[in-house]
Amino acid sequence: MNYAAQSRRPNAGALFGSLAIPAGFGALLITGLAVTYVAPVPKPNPIGVLVQPKPIDPPIEEPKEPEAPKPATAQKAPNPTMPDIPTVFNPGPAIETDPFPDFGEIVLNLPPMPSPGEIVGPPGPSPQPVDDTVPATPRGNPADWISTSDYRTVWINRGF
Repeated sequence: MNYAAQSRRPNAGALFGSLAIPAGFGALLITGLAVTYVAPVPKPNPIGVLVQPKPIDPPIEEPKEPEAPKPATAQKAPNPTMPDIPTVFNPGPAIETDPFPDFGEIVLNLPPMPSPGEIVGPPGPSPQPVDDTVPATPRGNPADWISTSDYRTVWINRGF
């Protein structure tokens, strides 16, 4: 619409283009919404054959054997009891073994162990380090590690 509002020599081609393009899109939109879809009707199957299902024969029942009659009275089994035979433990013959060898007098001098809960004493001084350790330091200035060129322009514009 900018070309139509100009007061100096309006260009006829530009005026036509600025009006025709939106009008064409509007016409396409309206005609596209006006179209209705009609589903095609399926054609009948000319060579189809109707198949009749074959009836299923009923299953053959096997003859049942008559059950044996149950006895009129049920008998209970007697409770098992322990026989009154005295049990005698027979350990068998004694096994002879060699006596422990004589090691003589072995004396172990062990340091005295503190009883549970007994305070032995204050801890000694902490051990000195073997070498002089140097803490890790970053190379260069850490503020220079990241710059605005590391971020995408979209991220900077969105404030990420």
